[in-house]
Amino acid sequence: MGETMFDLEKTIRACMKGDSRAQRVIYDHIGPRMRGLCLRYVANKDDAEEVFHDAMLKVFRHLDKYRGESSLNTWAGRIAVNTALDFLRKEKRQPITVNIADHEHEFAEADEINELSLTAETALQNIRKLNDSYQLLINLHIIEEFSHREIADMLKITEQASRSMLLRAKRALYQITLQSIQHHDTKRASRP
Repeated sequence: MGETMFDLEKTIRACMKGDSRAQRVIYDHIGPRMRGLCLRYVANKDDAEEVFHDAMLKVFRHLDKYRGESSLNTWAGRIAVNTALDFLRKEKRQPITVNIADHEHEFAEADEINELSLTAETALQNIRKLNDSYQLLINLHIIEEFSHREIADMLKITEQASRSMLLRAKRALYQITLQSIQHHDTKRASRP
């Protein structure tokens, strides 16, 4: 498995027996990425922290189901994403309803959006400016690399709806990015 500098299988077994030191090793190993995922999906820091703790509890409760088919970080990350999605559904913060017939033309006119060079920080700030549905699709498909089929299953929408919404999210992000660059260029040009 070769996860990191500790014996993952041994640590997981100890964790399942209630060994607090082993639990701390696992927590330190997967916690930062899981916390980051929760913050990406749930913008309010207090809510994201609650989601993170719920996800971490699920990880420890279900460690016996981890089969090593992916890295522990990937497996735990999926739990974090699903926990965040459950939270958003419960809080009714996920306004994902799409009538595909209204957006079919988008597939026909789908041009590749020009790539722009940005820092990761600027890109994340721009993603945060998108509406919740678009942020969710960008996070799931582009950042977390879930397939449209997986997204459709998670969000209870069709694959076509996922594709259509992602296209609109990319277009909106492109426009925000252009505005950001133009604003930056204007500020720079106005300096003496």
